[in-house]
Amino acid sequence: MGRAQAFWCGTLTFSRALGEVVGGYAITPAGLTSTNYAITFVNGTLTINPVGLTITADNQSKGYGAALPGLTVSYSGFVNGDTAGSLTTAPAVTTSGTASSPAGSYPITASGAVDANYTISYVAGTLTVSPVGLVVTANNQSKGYGAALPGLTVSYSGFVNGDTAGSLTTAPAVTTSGTASSRRAVTRSRPVAPRMPTTRSAMCRAR
Repeated sequence: MGRAQAFWCGTLTFSRALGEVVGGYAITPAGLTSTNYAITFVNGTLTINPVGLTITADNQSKGYGAALPGLTVSYSGFVNGDTAGSLTTAPAVTTSGTASSPAGSYPITASGAVDANYTISYVAGTLTVSPVGLVVTANNQSKGYGAALPGLTVSYSGFVNGDTAGSLTTAPAVTTSGTASSRRAVTRSRPVAPRMPTTRSAMCRAR
């Protein structure tokens, strides 16, 4: 006698537990029957793993002495319609630069974001503090002929952040080409000869 034929009835189906966030979800098979077999169904598991999310601190710039600009971040990696507002905890953004920091570059860092659906990594940005304009003006001076040169001084325009002349790394040098014996410059004017008439009528009157 030949081997008995196995008869299957029904359709094999699968269902899983509801849920889309990170975690494990049961996969349940069902639907088949057989006259030759006692069928046992064993559940499987659907595992949803977190995906990568990169948070980048945006570069910023400001002038020396100015207030810090707003510190912001950009995101790369959101899925499933998520946005920054979907995070359980938003990132904190900080910088070592301050309003009074000297001209230079300072790191901007993001940290502290939390969400179970994402593996979060961070990229630092840079705060660039640029120098601001300072005008140094030599003050006008006067003296009598033969007198000693007066003290030569300057005025400043543009200091910020409470700085003064004493804050300069190197003070300006102030010089003049004048000396104690310098003479006053005199401009001599040459006499101007009267203009002779050149028209015919003027020549006639001269006769």
